[in-house]
Amino acid sequence: DDDDRFGGQLDRVDTEMHFGGGSFDQSKRGRAASNPYGPSGGTDTDMADVYRSRKEELDDMIRRRKEEKAAKAKNREEQLETFESLDESFKELAGLLQFRDKEKEKKAKMEAKRAGTLSREDEEMDAWDKEMKTYLFERRVKATDRTKTPEETA
Repeated sequence: DDDDRFGGQLDRVDTEMHFGGGSFDQSKRGRAASNPYGPSGGTDTDMADVYRSRKEELDDMIRRRKEEKAAKAKNREEQLETFESLDESFKELAGLLQFRDKEKEKKAKMEAKRAGTLSREDEEMDAWDKEMKTYLFERRVKATDRTKTPEETA
């Protein structure tokens, strides 16, 4: 029996070769004897350490995401406040501007037209507007086949 001859060494060597990468230095040999599943790929980490480091990575990632989300919300809030302040200042400026009343201008123009007191420029614009409106109702020419040459018709 191989176990009797090598005193359990064969199991440890086989285990280390199959699960630990086959490294046979003295430091890894001691760990292989204490760990029945080999030296864990040649690293000095324990499964609990691996779990803790993975958990720390995930906790760190969650913390970073929460910070990013909070920063986005803060930026959005600052932008909203900026827009609101700009709107308020625009309202102040708009109050200072003088906008013309188009309805009053239309009524005044119609009354001047009825009375015959339109300026020369307004009369020219009215004539131009009338001409443009006639073009709107003018019949449009439809596309036809091309005209054939006398050689083609013969």
